[in-house]
Amino acid sequence: MIRLATMLDLNDIWQLREETKALLKERGIDQWQHSNPSYETFIKDIELNELYVYEENGIILGMIAIKKGIEHTYDIIYEGTWGNACLISPFTDLQSKEHCSDKRLRKT
Repeated sequence: MIRLATMLDLNDIWQLREETKALLKERGIDQWQHSNPSYETFIKDIELNELYVYEENGIILGMIAIKKGIEHTYDIIYEGTWGNACLISPFTDLQSKEHCSDKRLRKT
């Protein structure tokens, strides 16, 4: 079942974050190897009703933050680019249209 996360989920969410961090590192992926997302980020996401968990039999198996507006964590991309993020469907506005350098590529 997918549901909004609550403050009571924080310990399980943090444990899942740490387990995922280790798995990503093992696979040579540097995502989550630094400070983000921090414990405070999860608290804020819960307070804003933007963090959801996937739970089976009382065990949290996954989580997702569905953010409103611009996610500033991704304002700076190191060693890469968003590519054609401007072409994303208006229904999945993962990256704000303001980030598109070519205004002709912006969907309206």
